Order: sequence, then structure tokens, then C-alpha cells
Amino acid sequence: MSRTLHQPPHNCTILGAVQGAAGYLGRDPGVAALFGGSGQAFVCNIHRELCPSGPYCYDRAPIERLLRNLGLVTTPLGGCFGRDADLDQRAALEAAIRAALDGGAACYLINMEGQLILGHDDTGLLTAQPWPGVDFPPRHLTWGTWAELGDEVHCGFYRLDAGPVATPEVVVGAALQYAVALWDDPLAYTSADYGVGPLAWRNWLAAVAAGLGNSHGHWWNAQVWSECRRHAAAWLRDVAATHPPVAAPAQRAADACEAVAAALAAAGDKALPAERQTALLSTAAAQDETAVAALRELLAGLPA
Repeated sequence: MSRTLHQPPHNCTILGAVQGAAGYLGRDPGVAALFGGSGQAFVCNIHRELCPSGPYCYDRAPIERLLRNLGLVTTPLGGCFGRDADLDQRAALEAAIRAALDGGAACYLINMEGQLILGHDDTGLLTAQPWPGVDFPPRHLTWGTWAELGDEVHCGFYRLDAGPVATPEVVVGAALQYAVALWDDPLAYTSADYGVGPLAWRNWLAAVAAGLGNSHGHWWNAQVWSECRRHAAAWLRDVAATHPPVAAPAQRAADACEAVAAALAAAGDKALPAERQTALLSTAAAQDETAVAALRELLAGLPA
């Protein structure tokens, strides 16, 4: 069994899988609206040692709650963590995935990268590969073994169903509240070795000062988080156009997010001297703070 499903090539592969599922369900709001309305556009999670796991290891529950406002209801199906996971447990999980797919639900997995599940056949699950021409992550998982994942198995499975779509005011207000909360209460949204909001910039600058600016993690975090801020800017410009009373702070926030995206895209070059990377990251941090100040004003000006 296979269906017509497509995963867009976002660096934030979890949102790519969600957007592919949303299109199948008739709930795709567009890339900027998905990143903005889900709050993903405002995340930046950085490990103290610039581990490339930053784009994956933070609390996604608030984002799943915000996705409900976009008519996308997430239900965890379960997961297996470690190569020695109980085989009966894995068989039961596979049966639940097959039942969900055969019942018309859209499903995806997260094993670090997010992958839309395209269907299944007699040999296993058929999974999307996010980036054209890149044979990673695996396009197939064999029933019973998932051998294609190798020894690094920390795999969760989810189904996505269509639900009611909230009003634009609810979507915008809830997403902005989350964006501001990431800055005001950063310890609530990730674990001790990582940082979001102002702690993300502290961690990143310290890691570059420690000589980690030439690492894969530095480059990959820059790729993912610059993408998120670029979509934040596009979403905020849409908010400015559709909410004239708060157009000014929305546009200021958009401009600041665009500046963050540009600085991160440049800073991610591993060949740059550490001094230049530090200057660009400092610019990104300052612009992010500017964006948050504008988001507060925007949030305060929304109709109650």
C-alpha cells in the first residue's frame, strides 16, 4: 500500500513531515503560517557544546498544542528507544501504525529527523526522505527489526488527524504567547544541557569561544534556526497585513527576525574566523531581543 504524500524539504524536518501530512489531510496553511502558527518559527535550542541534536531535543508539546489551532491533531502512537526494545512491544506498535495508515490517518516518525510515512508493503514501512538527492534518512524500515536505523534507535511514531481550525486571532495570539514565553522562561522548554531564548545565544557564543565554530553542530544549528526565523519574518509580515492596528510592531518584529536569519545563515560558515562568527551571532542575539520586544507590543495590541 502506498499513497500520494510528499514531504517538503525543510531543514526542520519535523515540520516538513507535519506539512506533508497536513496537505494530505486538507489542512496545509502554507509554510509561513505553519511555522508561525505552530510557534516553531520562534524556537532556537542550542546545546552547550553545539551538539547537532539542538534542533530535535526540546519540549515539542507546546508546538503540538499550537498545531491544534491549525486543525492538526497529534496523537503519539508510541516509540522504541534502543536496539534491544522488546519485540512484542515493537510488533504491537507496528500493528497500530498499519491500522492508522489503513484507516486513512497521516503518520510520521521522529528518529532525530522527522519523516512522513508514505505507506507500507509486505516488507515494512515506506518513509519519505526529506531532501531531494540525499539518501538519508532511510526510505524503508523493515518490519520487526528496523535494521536500517542501525544502533541509534530513539524512534517515536505519531498520527495526525484533521480537526477544527481556530480563528486567526486565536492562532496569532497563542503563537505569540509561546514566542515570548521561550524568552521569559527558557528553562521550562528544554533540558539542562540546552538553552532556548537568551540561553541559546549564551550557549552558542560560549561554544564558539571554546573553538566549536568549525563543528558540524555549529553549521547544522545555523541551517535550521535561520530557516525558522526566515519563516517567522514571513508570517509576521502576513500578520501585519491582516491586522492593521498592530501592523507597526508586527513589521518591526519581522524585520528583526529577518536580520536574525541573515546573521545565522552567514555565521554558519565553518570556515569563518571565530571573531567573525562571534560578531554575527552577537548581531543575531541582539536582533532576537529586538524581535521579542516588538512581539510583546504586538501581543498587547491584539483584540482581547
